Amino acid sequence: WPMQAMLYLPQLGRISASVQKDPHALSVELQAEEVPTGRWLARVQHRYQNRLAEALGQAVDVHVRPVNAA
Repeated sequence: WPMQAMLYLPQLGRISASVQKDPHALSVELQAEEVPTGRWLARVQHRYQNRLAEALGQAVDVHVRPVNAA
């Protein structure tokens, strides 16, 4: 831990993910390479967080980092 992954979604591009185990929750940090994808992640952040917590049976904190400016 932390676990690092690069996700590739054909319609949205690449999203880097970092997952850490905290004492009370699983912490997930996401960062998109493209601005539109970052906006999409911000819109679905809470829904994703709730579904992930439900599936894992534990608290999950999802954070979306801003897209890096080139």
